[in-house]
Amino acid sequence: MHLKKVTNKYKGETREYAQIVQSVQREDGQITQETIRSLGRMESEEDWEWAKSVLEAMKKGEKLVRLKRLEIDRQLELGGIWVSDEIWRRYGIQKALMNSFSGRNHDFNLERIAFLLAVNRFYDPSSDLSALEWINERAYSQTGAKKDWVYDTLKVLVEEKEKVERKILENLKSKLGPSLDLVFYDLTSTYFEGVGPGLAEFGYSRDGRPDRVQIVLGIVMADGVPIAHRAWPGDTADKSTLEEAVEDLKERFDIRNVIFVADRGIISSDNLEELKDEGYDYILSTKRRKEDMVEDLLVKDVPGDGKIRTEEVHSEDGRRYILCLNE
Repeated sequence: MHLKKVTNKYKGETREYAQIVQSVQREDGQITQETIRSLGRMESEEDWEWAKSVLEAMKKGEKLVRLKRLEIDRQLELGGIWVSDEIWRRYGIQKALMNSFSGRNHDFNLERIAFLLAVNRFYDPSSDLSALEWINERAYSQTGAKKDWVYDTLKVLVEEKEKVERKILENLKSKLGPSLDLVFYDLTSTYFEGVGPGLAEFGYSRDGRPDRVQIVLGIVMADGVPIAHRAWPGDTADKSTLEEAVEDLKERFDIRNVIFVADRGIISSDNLEELKDEGYDYILSTKRRKEDMVEDLLVKDVPGDGKIRTEEVHSEDGRRYILCLNE
């Protein structure tokens, strides 16, 4: 078996082609050359070097595959999972989960399934069963995961939620050092198709789907990092979540010197008294239509020429009123 050069002319130009041929003896005893593979036109020395490498590979018994005949059975997600895994480990999330899950006996790695479920939320968020399919068919580090693994992992995460959040925050303090002097508290809701979990109820929908049952989610942020969350039934009023959130912050994280920031939906006289009693400072937006003084303050000028301007316009009883203008 050897390499053969074939030339022909096209519009006055001599072109070279490469073939891999071998000598064979015909029935009449004549020796002839049989073309094993045509390698196409050779336009440079690099092309001929490539042709020689193909010849050597065939002599060693290696098989050549035409690219057009390749079929892709499974595509694996690599880069995003690798980066996520590095962040997961670097900031102590893996360690926090492994410590929280210690003492639980399962025939699979709880922490790894929790990691892949988390990554799936930004890759292809969908149902639990869809996440399982993604884990088995797309995630490079796992195959053969079972439905029970997903449900068991989610169950354990719910049971160990407070411990997991506390340990993650402990690890983040050494890496990112989030300040707990200023925390942001906000609420959202998410709806369900079908029956939904036990907490699912009809209520005020921020998704514009009052026809679907939902749950209410409260989240606490410190320096842009989520440090705690809580879920309530879908018909829970925003105002009624504040007392639980404040108490939770104090008990679990020993947060004392806090400026509590919340939107106008949280405000009520009881909520303000709750914040005062707990010793929290707060920044709350006011309801202009329900406070005559606020209506009067809104006509005051906010000096400056920036698109976002602020000016303290009033203070009384330890409260400072800041007028904000966003053009």
